[in-house]
Amino acid sequence: MNRHWSGIVFAVLLGNAIPTFATERDTPAEVVDAFHRALLAGDADAALNKLDPAALIFESGYVEADREAYASSHLGADMSFASTTSRKLINRQLIATDDLAVVATESRIQGEFGGKLVDLTSLGTVVLTPTPTGWLIRHIHWSSRKMHGL
Repeated sequence: MNRHWSGIVFAVLLGNAIPTFATERDTPAEVVDAFHRALLAGDADAALNKLDPAALIFESGYVEADREAYASSHLGADMSFASTTSRKLINRQLIATDDLAVVATESRIQGEFGGKLVDLTSLGTVVLTPTPTGWLIRHIHWSSRKMHGL
């Protein structure tokens, strides 16, 4: 088989593994990491640009029903928290199909926030959907627990 045909066969075989809006853009995990970097940098616009307008955010027992609700509610506190603590990735798993990706992350967060020491295990489930411009975060669910001794 010549190179031309083998390349076409290879592309056809991989066709089902490529997201509907496949581009040279970031992977779902890279989008999640970019969102966290934007929070750390205090860059609200960059963080919000990673969220679908209809993003649903569950955090600490609260619900933000879309991107604008998050922007006017928890975003500022999330940026402040990120800037005074450090986040170390413990484990990450990715589940992805053509139309949906789930990034499940376990992290350890340490530092100080609001005059109190912070030492938490944080769990995050982020659901992303493909768009013509790349993957966007459609849902975030964050929860955490204190490490023993604090």
